[in-house]
Amino acid sequence: MYLALGMLVLPEQFPDVYNNLKKEALKFHPNPSILIFVAADADAVCSCRILTTLLCSDFIPFELAPVTGYHDIIDCSKTLLVESDRFIAVVMINCGANMRIYEEMKRIGVDVDNFCFYLIDSHRPLALTNVYSHHFQEDNVVVFATEQLLNDEKFPSLEDYEAYLKSQELDASDESTTENELTDTEEAGSTNQSEYEDINPLPVGSSSSHLMHENSETSNKRRKGLSDSKLDHKRHKQESKRRSTQKTLEYLTESYYGVASSFLMYNLALSLNKENNSLLWLGIIGLSEQRIFDYIDSETYQATLATLRQEVSRMNADDALVGACRNNIEEGSFIKFEEELPFVVVRHWTLYDSMVHSRYIATRLNTWKESGIARLNTLLVKMGLSLKQCKQKYSTMHPLLKSRLKKMLKEYGATFHLHDPLFPSFYRLLPHQGSMSASDFVYSINALLTAPCIGKGDSLVFTRDWIRVNFFRAYDSLSEKKPELILEGLKLAIEQHRFILSQVSAILEQRVVFQTRPLRHAYISTCHPMLSSPLILTTIALFLLDIYREAGLPIKPFIVWAAQVNSDTALVVGVAGMNKHGDLEKNTFGQVFERAAQETKSTFRHDNFNTSPLRLIFSLEWCFPLLFFEFESDFYLKTTQGPLIIK
Repeated sequence: MYLALGMLVLPEQFPDVYNNLKKEALKFHPNPSILIFVAADADAVCSCRILTTLLCSDFIPFELAPVTGYHDIIDCSKTLLVESDRFIAVVMINCGANMRIYEEMKRIGVDVDNFCFYLIDSHRPLALTNVYSHHFQEDNVVVFATEQLLNDEKFPSLEDYEAYLKSQELDASDESTTENELTDTEEAGSTNQSEYEDINPLPVGSSSSHLMHENSETSNKRRKGLSDSKLDHKRHKQESKRRSTQKTLEYLTESYYGVASSFLMYNLALSLNKENNSLLWLGIIGLSEQRIFDYIDSETYQATLATLRQEVSRMNADDALVGACRNNIEEGSFIKFEEELPFVVVRHWTLYDSMVHSRYIATRLNTWKESGIARLNTLLVKMGLSLKQCKQKYSTMHPLLKSRLKKMLKEYGATFHLHDPLFPSFYRLLPHQGSMSASDFVYSINALLTAPCIGKGDSLVFTRDWIRVNFFRAYDSLSEKKPELILEGLKLAIEQHRFILSQVSAILEQRVVFQTRPLRHAYISTCHPMLSSPLILTTIALFLLDIYREAGLPIKPFIVWAAQVNSDTALVVGVAGMNKHGDLEKNTFGQVFERAAQETKSTFRHDNFNTSPLRLIFSLEWCFPLLFFEFESDFYLKTTQGPLIIK
């Protein structure tokens, strides 16, 4: 049996947890002693790469199992963990956060007492049974976290969670009984007071009667005060329980992201004195993904960025400092902090195409229309950039023009509503590849993960084997020995962004965006393999959300759903309304989708680690988007207000 460790661990405890894992794992060498479930996103791949590097350095055997949803975890667990003595620990990277690990594993027949489960997950909410596992005698669940989680005022305490669990057990009769008891207590207090006054009717006038009357009043007040005190205490206790229950319920129904898992894993490497530039770069990529897809707010990004910037400064000497610090840098892997252009893989595309297809430019200049292209051309001319130069490979542009690009964009961008165009990030100098930004890696890795597999007759197919193949291609792309894979991913990213803008353009030109009072929604009827990716569909939703916000229309959440290839299903995603890029609105669509599908008797599958995507059967394909719950009440909106047009 594995040593009991059930707890929430903070960075200062990471080394102890890892060393304990190492000690136990080496007892079973050379068998694969650690099973690692990994989600298919850039942050998870980078986290996995850091962890496996550490495990390899300590000769700890492991096995990787890429997963895309909870069903994959269950299926793999049945195969690998049930009646098996191959593993002594299970690590779950960006998966399993909202899953009651102990209960689910026990339900499928896993002997949970023989394993320890380590959760390294940026998805929120966390299943509170995992966080407080030691309280429920589930001492083999360990959750990696930072102080940010504990400092969050909205994070439920153990007392809050217990109150929530008790409230779940109460039924309507219990509530009515409680109300009756409360009423009886109030009546009993008033009855006792009147009876006491009736049995002490003394004539007013004599000194003895006056004294006895005063004593009677004092005693009455004392009894009344005692009764009121008990009543107030009971009311206060009930109100406290109600607040705790509400706090827990709100936490469990809101989807958002915590600190990047790759940042946590870099902290582990740092605490073990095994950090290097390659592992630091992986932590930077994970943070960059969270910014690109609006997973975190600007404040969280800046705070984490500041920590990583200190590490970059410590491990990468400035060009002027060529002493001992410079010797610590691996040859050809220099990392430098720099303000980044908000364009898609601009170093590996043309500047013009990169601007046309980037979310920042496209949503502000409307580059899917001729008038938007004309505005872009005007901007470039004012910046002193010839269209001929802009339409050739960025790497072949005149160096003087590239050096002036950021300054000119700042100077003239405001005229075209391009405020604060640059954002702080990092780039890396790689041998035989030149410089690549953290954003380039994010786009490349995600493109490799979501690329369709070529089947017979050049047909595009999607299977679990395809997910596994894509994962290991993305995993290998982070190796400096296979630079061709990251370049292949960049080509796929360019194709994907061409496709995304074409879909956005088609949605707006065909006027298929509709609105209900609380939200907007769009349906993509054209089947395409790329639309089976929740990430690509979410990116389309973010494009549309930004376009309507920049057009000055009321800010509302946006839902996009798309028919799937060779299937009677649709994939649905929802993004919360944000006042501006960098704001964070917690996503409640996970609960909304599930309740709406149940109410309309639609067959659905809610299997993604991010709770907002949902896959459903076309039982009510045109009714479903019109029946979403309104956020402030429990009734449905069953009529639309017609198509919305962006002029």
